[in-house]
Amino acid sequence: MTVAIPSLRDWLYREPPRLEAIWLILGKGPSFSRLANLDQAGETSNMLRFGLNHVVRETRIDVFHCIDIEVVAHCGDAILANAGIAVLPWAPHVRRRLLPISGYREFLPSGLSLADYARRNPVLRSLAAQGRLYWYNLRTAPHRLRRTEAPITPAQGFSASAAVHLLGEAGVRRIRTLGIDGGAAYAGGFSDLADKTLLTADQDSFDSQFTSIAETIQQHGLDLAPLNGPTPPTVQIIAAADEQLPARVRAHAIETRASLSLRWEPIAPPDAHPHGNIRLPAHCLIREDARWLGNCTGADLDALTAAGRVWCWRPGQQAPWRSIHAQGVRAWCAELIDAVARGRLDRAEVAAAIAAGHARPSLLAQIDHGIRDPLLLPRRLRGKDGEQLAPKPRDLLIARGRALAEALRWPVYRSYGRLILDKLPKVLAGIGR
Repeated sequence: MTVAIPSLRDWLYREPPRLEAIWLILGKGPSFSRLANLDQAGETSNMLRFGLNHVVRETRIDVFHCIDIEVVAHCGDAILANAGIAVLPWAPHVRRRLLPISGYREFLPSGLSLADYARRNPVLRSLAAQGRLYWYNLRTAPHRLRRTEAPITPAQGFSASAAVHLLGEAGVRRIRTLGIDGGAAYAGGFSDLADKTLLTADQDSFDSQFTSIAETIQQHGLDLAPLNGPTPPTVQIIAAADEQLPARVRAHAIETRASLSLRWEPIAPPDAHPHGNIRLPAHCLIREDARWLGNCTGADLDALTAAGRVWCWRPGQQAPWRSIHAQGVRAWCAELIDAVARGRLDRAEVAAAIAAGHARPSLLAQIDHGIRDPLLLPRRLRGKDGEQLAPKPRDLLIARGRALAEALRWPVYRSYGRLILDKLPKVLAGIGR
């Protein structure tokens, strides 16, 4: 028996309004419990629904999606009754024990195609016969089960990231989410699954999915936000007149890591009142997903600094846009170079800040040559900054060792490189004594 299964792209392109619509991706997280009230208030009436896994038990959806084939066994009747279509990877995953003597299990490609499963599984066979079963290429598929008619879809740990990528890559631009919350809990309606499917592959939480979602937002220019929040939220960056350059770098660092769409605006310190959703000072660099930040000021910033998740430069301290000796200078310069490379910041703006005396001249050389650590600049270029303090030989050695470790591509060398760099400062400190 031959089973004809089209790709999800075919279905999306068949009717252009599907690409122009607002899509609501539904997951099993705690915020899913608000769906009934939002439906009753009419806030979801103009949205198409993309349901993940067991969500199909609780509500009607336009698209049912799962990666693991066992979800079809769990929800077969609900899929037939509540889903418009079903979409799975061409190489679905199955739960496998990694070692015969190990209790640890992982979801991995089974080695069978979706067509193979459709011949064996009555639910999938019925969906295929009705023209309601669709496929896509998931990156985890073995090469022999990858199809050339559609692009490869990445998925980092969970199906939400695959769903966002599938819609964004096809041309959908407006996406809302509910039940995609991170953390380690389900909504109450899925409590029966807590000991069956909740983080069963030994993950600590669902948070890892947001890294991939952030990349997809940047790649496809998505308007994506939780349904139960402002769309998009505003990030206010508090910046004095001489902090416009670090404000731009700060905005870039936030936008490239945000798993929701953002807009940002600079505000002067006297205007730093709480009319924005998130307020952050320009003199700090936080490389975190804005989803978790909230109003990070005062004690919050101190806690993040103590945890090594943020660099802050208080008034009177050296800042990386002014001094090559500042704490966190390499991380800040990496964001600056990336912002210019992506076109989010113009080199002329950096030159203007330098001309105004708000930044050190050697920044331009770092941008032009892609040198993230200013200690690796030639002495003549560092000398343009007019700093009296010369780099210590130990710091220069560490900077060169770090650059060498990053240049090495093989994993074994990268691992040893990190080990050496962790130990090198202590060894050199001992020699200095």
